Amino acid sequence: MPDLPTGSNSGRLGTRPSAEDLRRAVVARALVTAATESARESGNATSLERSLQVARIEVSRLQERVDVAKQAKDTEAAVNLGISTKRLLSALDEAERL
Repeated sequence: MPDLPTGSNSGRLGTRPSAEDLRRAVVARALVTAATESARESGNATSLERSLQVARIEVSRLQERVDVAKQAKDTEAAVNLGISTKRLLSALDEAERL
């Protein structure tokens, strides 16, 4: 399974959180959800483990981006990134219960 794409704002703390940050969160959540469904259907959790690794890295990255947005007093970005992070964490929790 490929890593999430990187772009102009990826990994550069101090820049304003972008739509790319939100897209990355959605992609990570979709990977985890798809791998969870596949693992339930097939009983094979190999792709699920890789998806969980990618998602955990993305959660850490998103939490950093939330902190950057808070420091910049960008409430809208902080809220949107926080919501996306919580949704990703929820998908992770569900997957880990398998």
